[in-house]
Amino acid sequence: MSEEIITEKKPRGFVKFASLLPVKLLSFMAIIIFSITTIIGTIAIIDLADYGLYNNNFNAIAISQFRNVARLNANMVSSYVQSNEIDEAKSFILQRNIAGIKISFTRAYDFEWEDIDDFEFYTDIRFKENPPLDYVIHDTDGYIEWTVFVDPALSKNDAYQEAFQKAQVFYNYRYLPIIGTVFSAFLVLLNLIIYLTGIGRYPEKAGVYPNAATKIPFDLLTAVLGVFWFILACCAVEASYSSVEAFALVFVGIIIITFLLWFANLIHRLKLRNIFSNTLIWMGCKLIWKLLCNISLIWQAFLILSIVSLVEFSVIVLIGLMGREVTALIILFFWFIEKCFVIPILLYIVLMMKNIFKGGNEIASGNLDYKMNLKGLVGAYKKHGENLNNLSEVINKSVSEKMKSERMKSELITNVSHDLKTPLTSVINYSDLIRIEADNLIKNEAYNVDTTDDTIDNVSVHLANIEQYSEVLNRQSKKLKRLLEDLVDISKANSGNMEVFIEKINVTTILSQAAAEFDERFEQRNLEVIINNPEDPVYISADSRKIWRVFDNLLQNICKYAHPGTRVFLSTEDKGEKVEIIFKNTSDELITVSPDELTERFTRGDESRHKEGNGLGLAIAKSMTELQGGNLSIAIDGDLFKVILLMNKYVEEVKPEETKAETVEIKEEAVEAASEITEVYNETAEASYDAVDASNEIEEISEQTEDTVHPDNAS
Repeated sequence: MSEEIITEKKPRGFVKFASLLPVKLLSFMAIIIFSITTIIGTIAIIDLADYGLYNNNFNAIAISQFRNVARLNANMVSSYVQSNEIDEAKSFILQRNIAGIKISFTRAYDFEWEDIDDFEFYTDIRFKENPPLDYVIHDTDGYIEWTVFVDPALSKNDAYQEAFQKAQVFYNYRYLPIIGTVFSAFLVLLNLIIYLTGIGRYPEKAGVYPNAATKIPFDLLTAVLGVFWFILACCAVEASYSSVEAFALVFVGIIIITFLLWFANLIHRLKLRNIFSNTLIWMGCKLIWKLLCNISLIWQAFLILSIVSLVEFSVIVLIGLMGREVTALIILFFWFIEKCFVIPILLYIVLMMKNIFKGGNEIASGNLDYKMNLKGLVGAYKKHGENLNNLSEVINKSVSEKMKSERMKSELITNVSHDLKTPLTSVINYSDLIRIEADNLIKNEAYNVDTTDDTIDNVSVHLANIEQYSEVLNRQSKKLKRLLEDLVDISKANSGNMEVFIEKINVTTILSQAAAEFDERFEQRNLEVIINNPEDPVYISADSRKIWRVFDNLLQNICKYAHPGTRVFLSTEDKGEKVEIIFKNTSDELITVSPDELTERFTRGDESRHKEGNGLGLAIAKSMTELQGGNLSIAIDGDLFKVILLMNKYVEEVKPEETKAETVEIKEEAVEAASEITEVYNETAEASYDAVDASNEIEEISEQTEDTVHPDNAS
């Protein structure tokens, strides 16, 4: 199996030191040596703890050392007493560091010793009255109960003195194994860090490299070593029971070495990040998964059920082979009943899943009109099928909206081009006409030195034309300027960069004032305005300038598109927390554009675009209304055109806070259109300045001409 090299930086410092081959070898040998010493030290500490060296005082340690000696002495004295050799018993006691001894025979257990009295003897008369209690050993051996008082002086060279000296050595040096074991464990840890850091690395190469051991499947390696360790452990236990401790240590050492190699291999695989991918289990699971993926869902379920049933049946058979035939038969009966119910249910669930998968694949392949057959689906599967059907509808709707957005984008570009092309063409044409008229004046001045009345008339005609052309040029330039300003305003409103100052506003008063501003234009269009306002003032929370701009745009829209001789209705109504302001008029032409499209930029009610306007009025009104926390909606019923404004009502008890416009992402095409309009406006402004300069030159030529015709007046 191929393994990739894990790229890292070139080793430096400690990592480079650890990657040296001699360092790896020395650290590995140190790990083995100090691991063995740590294990031996741990065993010694456990033995000393069992011996009581860490939780008893010295007297208790000495007594534990004296106990075996005292038992042997008590048994020997009891044998003398039983043989009626009392003098030999006393002589035996006097030769040892025994201050006194008591032996009692339990007659109830052996009638042979009924005539033997208890034995008690002290080596000094003082001990009989006051025996030394420093080292008292009491115990029972069968039918003998004995107590030995050890002489604390220990003046005789016997087993008690040797046991006392041994206890002193153990007690004085009881902490030495702990210190040695901790130090050995520290050295093991230090060398282990060095060794594991250098695994897979080389001093002059960057990255971690695999070796032959890492290419072996990890689970196979672990299984082989586990069997090997088990065999060695059994051999070590057998050797220890056979008193061949050297062989036991050899077996333990081999286990430690192989375990360290296995652990190093584990760390190496972790560095290579392939500890799971390079296993037989993983490769087998991948193979099984590939096989399952290449067969149908029903066969997958059948295969899995067969494997599970086979395993369960094997367990039942095993129970029967263990001698529990009746239990196995009962389990087999219920297992068969359970399979009769479970397998059909599972297969039915698999069929429902297959139907759902088929629907998902159809939708994923692009067949958005596909509808799943929900017949036979139950529970969550039916709900999921309904969700998939709804998903196809949502995707269809999203695609339709995307196509609509693309169409509106194309129309936006077309409308912008048209609204820019018309005034720009006029600017260019009339600039050329002004230039032609100026050239004619220059020619008349050059070729008609003697000024006549005809020449004067020609000059007057040229001047009149220039004045007319200048007016058109000025009007179209202002139109471009208004278009640019409107586009900048709507871009600011949509992006939230326009400042809004929310305050208390009497909406009925502002509505009446705005309508009064258009009285003359309404009369020109023969429109009758009817205003329905409540008797009491109605206050809203809005920006006075922005709400005036909204009313102004809506009234301008009415003036442009309302049918002459009809009525215009303006009304205000209190709706609780909201205030509703309605503008209604009868359209001059049939409206074929949807209400949503009418609020898009550069969209106009007259598709021929022969009327005045740039299609930004309603878009600006909607954006500024939303900027103030309100809502603008449009309703169309035949020729009836209605704009509904919903604004927040002003509440006296609560101080209104400034409304922050919701941030909306600026569309790419609006930014591009604004930049293009800016360039066109700059070019138009330059053309206007050229026209003004030409006009000034013409006036100078005219004055010179008049001076030539009327020399007397000039003088």
